Amino acid sequence: MQNGNTAAIYCRLSRDEDTNQESNSIQSQRLMLNEFAKRQGFQVVGEYIDDGFSGTNYDRPDFKRMMEDAEQGKFSIIITKDLSRLGRDYLTTGEYMEKIFPRLNIRYIAMNDGYDSLSENDSNADFAPIRNYFNEWYAKDCSRKTRASFKAMAEAGKFIGSKAPFGYVKNPENKHHLLVDEEAAAIVRKIFDYAVSGLGYKAISKRLREDGILNPNAYNNIVDPTFYKSNYWRQPHDWHPSSIKTILTNPTYLGHIVNGRRKTRSFKCKELIRTPPEEWIVVKNMHEAIIDQKTWDEAHKNLKRRKKSDNNGSIQIFAGLLKCPDCGYSLAYSRNNAGNHNGSYRCSLYNVKGKKYCSSHYITYNALYQVVLQDIRRKAFVARKFQDTFVHTLTAKASEGLREKAKKAEQDVKRLSTRAADLEKVIGKLYEDHVLGRIPAERYDNFLRKFEAEKEQVESELKAAEEVLEEEKSQLDNIEHFTEVILNYADLKELTAPILNELIDRIEVGQKEVIDGEKTQSIRIIYKQIGYVEMFSPNELFCDKAV
Repeated sequence: MQNGNTAAIYCRLSRDEDTNQESNSIQSQRLMLNEFAKRQGFQVVGEYIDDGFSGTNYDRPDFKRMMEDAEQGKFSIIITKDLSRLGRDYLTTGEYMEKIFPRLNIRYIAMNDGYDSLSENDSNADFAPIRNYFNEWYAKDCSRKTRASFKAMAEAGKFIGSKAPFGYVKNPENKHHLLVDEEAAAIVRKIFDYAVSGLGYKAISKRLREDGILNPNAYNNIVDPTFYKSNYWRQPHDWHPSSIKTILTNPTYLGHIVNGRRKTRSFKCKELIRTPPEEWIVVKNMHEAIIDQKTWDEAHKNLKRRKKSDNNGSIQIFAGLLKCPDCGYSLAYSRNNAGNHNGSYRCSLYNVKGKKYCSSHYITYNALYQVVLQDIRRKAFVARKFQDTFVHTLTAKASEGLREKAKKAEQDVKRLSTRAADLEKVIGKLYEDHVLGRIPAERYDNFLRKFEAEKEQVESELKAAEEVLEEEKSQLDNIEHFTEVILNYADLKELTAPILNELIDRIEVGQKEVIDGEKTQSIRIIYKQIGYVEMFSPNELFCDKAV
């Protein structure tokens, strides 16, 4: 049974950061409301406080507790400092004041706004809906300004997240700048190395569990025991594939600041939704990178490849590598039910649309396996036995296509550089003539557009020519790197997905043909760094017999 003088006071404050203590503003509200209740002769039987909760929604723990107590008749009066403390949602606040409180026989008082539901004829009661509207408008305006402020900071390349990504810490002297946490960064590099080797999200998480590597929650809680409040981190080595994906897809590790990957639906609904990449705000090179661009690109290239398992659960090691040279589609794997070999591959376009669109390019897993294994072994053997000649021969073969292009590029660079310098002088002289009145404004504008268009074209062609020369210079570095890698596989006994992904860019499987009564099939293995290279002849290797 309600007593007409029993009151509940409700205090609320919205703020950006949580603390374990009530803020001074909450203390001030409590003091003001208790003194008001005392002056009015009310008996305060309950205090309800939501410190750090927005007024734009009513999903607040102590507000809900207060309403449960109201349903049970524990008090007859609710007092807040003003209408905005009750809430800033115009429609919902009005519903509580005009429907829910009257149904529960609750008298509602907003102290500073002079509102008392007992005085329905008071002008403050008439003005209350307008106050509620402006309270919501204020929340919306604050939200708009906050978003604009965050966007400005994001575009300036400032980190605005509440917690630094795993592998980084906030700079103690500047919370908008990230510093590398070397111990955690080593784990991030290990994850990217696993991805480069060809492992997927699940395989990487399994490997980290087996290696006893701390997951991000466990690591952060060791550094800061209050970092996470959940108990999930107490399983310190329990890595989940989603955590691996989060790390491998975060450009922050390249040294970039990326903001806007998620946003709230509105200032009322705080549910986070993902935004498309084109809406992200990316500012490059704002802090020290943990991963270089080459590692990032290689990891993502491998992750894009489809890693499908067969009916026995074994991963197909050639997944993502096999291509049809005729239509460009991937080759699809199918299991052999007869059991006389380990399945086979066919052009996926042929599989779906038939021979009208492409041929089968059929090859068994066993046949492909042996061809690739032997090719890697032969190249590794030659690299070990004739290393200098191996590098020289690869360089000569790789340069065949580039030599003429590079020669022409050198000539183009010389010619275009001269013309670019001439155009600078012409445009400068043209401007001088215009300033001195030697040439009418209309003719000046026409000439200027003409020369600037030519200058832009010359600069574009010059950049392309310089890229050709740079490609030729990097060719030797690529070959030397490939040689270092292939040397490790002279005694290779078994192919694995990491080995194939390290060495091979793609494998083109041709259609079987009959030539002079014999079946033949072209298999072109395009290696990383060096492309496709046919087996070396004895003359090329300066030896007396083939290897």
